[in-house]
Amino acid sequence: MNIPKKKMTRREMLRFAGLAGLGGFAAVTLPRGVSAAEPAALPALPQVPRRVLGKTGQTIPILLMGGGMGFDQKFDPRLAECLRFGVNYFDVADCYAGGSAEIGLGNFVEKTGKRKEMWITTKSDAHDPLGMVKILDRSLGRLKTDYVDLFFLHGLKDPQFLVPELGQASAKLKKEGKIRFFGFSCHDNTVAELLTKAAGLPWIDAIMFKYNFRDFGDQALNAAMDACHKANVGLIAMKTQGSAVTFADRVNKFEGGKFSHHQAVLKAVWDDPRITAAVSHMDTLEKLKANIADALCPHKIDIARHMRRAAEVLA
Repeated sequence: MNIPKKKMTRREMLRFAGLAGLGGFAAVTLPRGVSAAEPAALPALPQVPRRVLGKTGQTIPILLMGGGMGFDQKFDPRLAECLRFGVNYFDVADCYAGGSAEIGLGNFVEKTGKRKEMWITTKSDAHDPLGMVKILDRSLGRLKTDYVDLFFLHGLKDPQFLVPELGQASAKLKKEGKIRFFGFSCHDNTVAELLTKAAGLPWIDAIMFKYNFRDFGDQALNAAMDACHKANVGLIAMKTQGSAVTFADRVNKFEGGKFSHHQAVLKAVWDDPRITAAVSHMDTLEKLKANIADALCPHKIDIARHMRRAAEVLA
């Protein structure tokens, strides 16, 4: 799909390539004569750590940008901020924000020309092979791309949908180059059952699921996660903040001092070796920056020192 690229305005370029620091650090003003489109002149920004997503063999950031709330249809600065710090995984679905999440992300792709630097996951509300293919084609048009990196059945409840015909359909989509990997998301009372079944299906590459040890039973969910991990199915945690009480003992290890409660929850999730990443609802730049700082913290990167170095280079 060849889409003509639209040039970014100077204002949008500055929003995309500006040197805003993480929470609390002021933006660096570009000196006269220095273009924001000259990134080679700047020191490298710290990047959020990455992990391999199961049998995909591909690395994704441990922090993922959830798109349930939708994105600005013209230009969303949160998406630009994500890319600057390596949070290049964007999670949307055909139904998010009435379809506008895909449209907003697609407009960003078209305007910036950064598709190859982005990992895009979208989802289908239809769970049958014919229905999901139809929805995927619509999603590709909205996203202004000819492929998505990961395609999920959205909010899967019934394990009976995981039939061989679905695996055959996903294999065909891969062969056609429309998707790279396939799986499903789930958050209802059959999560443990779904994960257990998926562990025995070679065509399930990854699963995004509600990380809650009370709703599905501590023993049952742990056993299901262990089975997926052993089968090399990539696991992505979602709805972690609302579920934090179910793994409070691990959250307590990180809470207090320099970490807020919300940051400590993410720390506890990332501390689980079975989990590749956590998707987060970051509806403001402030939340996004706080979570990025949280993800960077294990590597002890001095963001303030980095910004001072950037200012010195531009001086």
